[in-house]
Amino acid sequence: MSSFRIDESTTVEAKIADLESKAERYTSSWQTEVVQFMFTAECGINELGEKYDSLQEEYEILRQEMSEISQLKSNHDTNYIERLKSLEEDMERKLAGIKEEYSQKLVSYTVTPAVLQGEASEINETHRPQLPSSTSEYSNAEKKILTKHILTLSYDLIIDEVLVYLQAKFILSRVDVQNIKAELTPFARNHALIQCLMCRDGQAFLLFVRSLRKSKQHRLANILSPSKPTASSSKKIKQQSGKEQHLQGGPKILSPMLL
Repeated sequence: MSSFRIDESTTVEAKIADLESKAERYTSSWQTEVVQFMFTAECGINELGEKYDSLQEEYEILRQEMSEISQLKSNHDTNYIERLKSLEEDMERKLAGIKEEYSQKLVSYTVTPAVLQGEASEINETHRPQLPSSTSEYSNAEKKILTKHILTLSYDLIIDEVLVYLQAKFILSRVDVQNIKAELTPFARNHALIQCLMCRDGQAFLLFVRSLRKSKQHRLANILSPSKPTASSSKKIKQQSGKEQHLQGGPKILSPMLL
């Protein structure tokens, strides 16, 4: 009976010892795995941290570059706008200068008809053979009309076809046309033509009006001559043109302002 209890006690103690040994092994194994997991996790966290820091640095670099690009674009737009404003102001100053220059020229052109006619006669004697005695001078009314509308004509006249027509009718010589075209602006060219016409005979006015109508500048033609020339005037123009053709395109009177 007692021997049985001893064996039973020994068996229980052996089992307890075995369980304790297993528990110790399990605990050791678990601790090892936990340590390994924690080490692996720590390495992963460190690696992630390094990657995060690297990405953070790249982000900061990109942010600075974007800021610089935005600043450059803003400066470029500002400079471009300022340059456009500067060009616009420069053009306005030049235009104002041109207007002032030709306003002064207009004042200098206001010479008396007698003085102008005297200068024209002097040039006529020097550079051009005398026209037939039937040639009529400008009437005061025609001069007044041209003088009254000289600004409108200087601004609005389209000169090319008019020059061709007047040269073909021997109102203008080749030199006259060259001198007129040599002016720098349309205003100056138109003004030079009007001044040149005012030194011509009375037929020049009618032919000038006709050239306006032929070049479809009816508004300007109507300003100068509301009604078309009469049949007798047209016949007179044709007769005068036929006489002037015998001059073989000789030099014409130059405007005193163009010499």
